[in-house]
Amino acid sequence: FETEDATVSGTMSRSKTKIHLAYDWGWTDHWTVSVKGAIVHKSQTASLSGGSGLELPKSGSVTGLGDTTLGIRKELFASTTWFTVGGALLVLPTGTAGVAIGHSPNAIGDRQMDLGGFFRFTWYPLAPGWRNGFGLRILSQFKGSRKNLQGESATYYPGNRTEVYYNWSYEADNLFFGGELKRVEQQETTLGPNQNNAVLLDKGTLEVGYGNLTDLETQPLPLPWQFRLSWSQLLRGRNVPAAPTLGFTLMLFL
Repeated sequence: FETEDATVSGTMSRSKTKIHLAYDWGWTDHWTVSVKGAIVHKSQTASLSGGSGLELPKSGSVTGLGDTTLGIRKELFASTTWFTVGGALLVLPTGTAGVAIGHSPNAIGDRQMDLGGFFRFTWYPLAPGWRNGFGLRILSQFKGSRKNLQGESATYYPGNRTEVYYNWSYEADNLFFGGELKRVEQQETTLGPNQNNAVLLDKGTLEVGYGNLTDLETQPLPLPWQFRLSWSQLLRGRNVPAAPTLGFTLMLFL
């Protein structure tokens, strides 16, 4: 890659593993409060040369708590065939593991707050087990500070982020099948000057799962649960990793 006054060459590979933790509390019949976090492990292998005077990425790994998202949502409208909710999000910079240098460091957490909102529309066709959903999520990023590759402290401002998605699912006999198409757009990052790294992401996801949730249609259960296996593939993108993502999800309803 190139900076304004230096050229760096070499290779670098990265991997990231996240264990998501989420808790939803039904405050009232129409309001829900949520807390979401993650345990994150990042690993990086770098072999770079050039760039005299730059703090180049190095090989290493880091593990720690990621940022925490607080949310509140309200049931807006509902009928027997459709359901809509809207809400607000606040992302707290609880991820502090690793040293954040540059706009894409091998560190955990963005080190600044985000404020956003979302809207979700769910439609249940007149066929048992089928569901369709459309959603919009917007995050406005606050300004923070971190070091640039020259080792200087600079204003850090990740661009505002917009996500639009469509998903579907079918459940029968405690089996789950689903899929999602998502588009993500994020404005370029500011770290001193703009980084010319605006993000565009089109991604497809397929999921299969098993649990006991369809049993709830006939009887109460002491512990409703569902396990899902997902596979996500980049369809089109700019300034995003091209590697596919494998996911495991366990949902417990206490």
